[in-house]
Amino acid sequence: MSVIPSDTLAIFNQQGYAAGIEPSQGGARIWPPSGTSTHYLNEVVVNPKGKFGYKNAAGTKIDLDVPTVAFKFTWAEDPEQAAGTKQTGLEWESEPIHILTQAQFQGLPANHQQRVEIAYARLLGSLSALFGRKVSMPELGSLLPKITEAAQNPTAPLAVKVYVKNQPNKKDSKYQDQECQIREVVSGAIA
Repeated sequence: MSVIPSDTLAIFNQQGYAAGIEPSQGGARIWPPSGTSTHYLNEVVVNPKGKFGYKNAAGTKIDLDVPTVAFKFTWAEDPEQAAGTKQTGLEWESEPIHILTQAQFQGLPANHQQRVEIAYARLLGSLSALFGRKVSMPELGSLLPKITEAAQNPTAPLAVKVYVKNQPNKKDSKYQDQECQIREVVSGAIA
């Protein structure tokens, strides 16, 4: 992970409005099948120029400029790698989590605020599993670099159990409903 820009870090550090969100247990890309399996956590991807889109009450599409956070994984239990048809396991990236400022969050309609809170709860669940303790959104800026540092340790790869939901959308089967959450650290450690 490259250095997080200071304006993005400032947004991460101002997540006090989201401090009450509890970690939960719970875009079409190539992902492993649904279920829980072991993956190597390769890095945390921070995009300072993400977009959060929604429609306001009048039906107008609004795009907010927000940073996003995602995890990059390699599937440790990829059956194609085990069969010798691939050199490495499937490399995949989680859906990005949009990190809004307090003003952006408060300006959202209630249903979109709930969408953000659910995504934050998944992120907090993953971070809590990685650090072995309950974490909160205001810690985000200080925790992300530690994860990438641990993930890039060549002598002790960071292996984690990841729950994956990957299924056709109930309303439109040409789309996939995808979510993932880190459930536990299998090997490696974060200092």
